Amino acid sequence: MSFKPTSFHVLERQLTQNHIVWTYPTINEDLKALIVQTCYYQGFEATGLYYYVKVDNQWIYIKQFISKNDKPAAIIVTSHYYQPNLYEIICDLLVTSYSNEKNFVNLVQIYLNIYITNGVSVENNFINLSCFPWKTDVKGIIKHLGIEIILVYNALLLKKQILVYHPNIEELQESLASLTRLISFRKPEDFLQPFIRTVTELRKTSKYYLIGTTNKSLINQKNICEIIVDLESKFVDYSLNPKDFELCYLHKEVAQFLLQISESEETEKRAVESISNKTSEIFQLLNKLKNNEGKIEIEDIGNKKNNKSLVKFLISLAKAENILVI
Repeated sequence: MSFKPTSFHVLERQLTQNHIVWTYPTINEDLKALIVQTCYYQGFEATGLYYYVKVDNQWIYIKQFISKNDKPAAIIVTSHYYQPNLYEIICDLLVTSYSNEKNFVNLVQIYLNIYITNGVSVENNFINLSCFPWKTDVKGIIKHLGIEIILVYNALLLKKQILVYHPNIEELQESLASLTRLISFRKPEDFLQPFIRTVTELRKTSKYYLIGTTNKSLINQKNICEIIVDLESKFVDYSLNPKDFELCYLHKEVAQFLLQISESEETEKRAVESISNKTSEIFQLLNKLKNNEGKIEIEDIGNKKNNKSLVKFLISLAKAENILVI
């Protein structure tokens, strides 16, 4: 897969206003407005931050810095792909060039070279965009949340909306990236909304079920999401009726397995593979219940499983996978 960017932009902040001073190639006015509204949302003290937002199928990667004339500035790179570590490298290359020379032509040359060669050169090492490694810490996020990680894992499997809070946007988004590895068989592009600030924005995220925010007031509101995760206090809570998330013996097994993984010496790659294999065992239970059309009749689950909690979970999982026939 190629992770080529689709555009890059330079923004400078003058007094209290953001201004895009360079863009290549041209983008629409709606995207320009979004970039202007998003950069430096926390004020001048946010200089140095790297973070990203998503609108429709567009990922917008932002690196804020101080330009050569001592003005707050930002490099913004857009793409159709989710690969935050890779785009941070691209942003840093453009920041370094702009800070040293403030020459837009040089920025375009860097951008075109990345686009044409499908890679970036860092300290004489060429990095191919197609095989850039993921950098996450799934063991770390499991350790951080402890036994309550099973509530997040279950909610991700069932495609329940999860609102995740941390006051620091970089730490928030690093944790979100790691949480996506709990269900690595799904693409983060399909379920991750990495940054929202208001209830209005949250209500526009119906198709996403892992959502990040730095606005603490949101997690204090009931009934806006099904699961609330406060990374700062290591707290996970239900926003709706806990009975909708009833756990069975499978969850106990997975919870113990995840905690063992977090304490193991396994590499990140191997840890993700191990979790994926464990999840596959759960889906094998569903696959055994499928009919010739690949669907599952709700009666078949109840007839073949005596454990009520397990039946309820399998029904919810089949519904999430859109294979349940009622």
